[in-house]
Amino acid sequence: MSATFDQLDILSVDFLFLGIIVGGLLVAYWSLIHLIVTLNPYHRPMMPILMSLLIISIPVLIFIIESLSSSSELNLGMVLELLFMLLGLGVFTLIAATPLLFLFITIQMLKITFESKPDDPLMAMLDD
Repeated sequence: MSATFDQLDILSVDFLFLGIIVGGLLVAYWSLIHLIVTLNPYHRPMMPILMSLLIISIPVLIFIIESLSSSSELNLGMVLELLFMLLGLGVFTLIAATPLLFLFITIQMLKITFESKPDDPLMAMLDD
């Protein structure tokens, strides 16, 4: 990714790439939490947990490799800060998209409310 976070444009390829990375990170994080919380003796979650950890580590590794080009030294605190920032960006993106979701749900509810019901022949038989 060639642009910094301040220079990202919504229509740029870098923003799309960042959105895919953050989306994958957020889904993997939620699935990892779900697998750990719902752990039971009859469940074999080892492969899904390993895949979630792998998917979580890929964006972090991409940003670590990108940050290695700078002169600052990388430590665990910076990696955890990066992970926290990416998860926060994912949650913020979901919150930012909720007005569109609410608009879609409202339009669907209005369509269902004002739609005329088809004539049911069974109901007509009850009236006779």
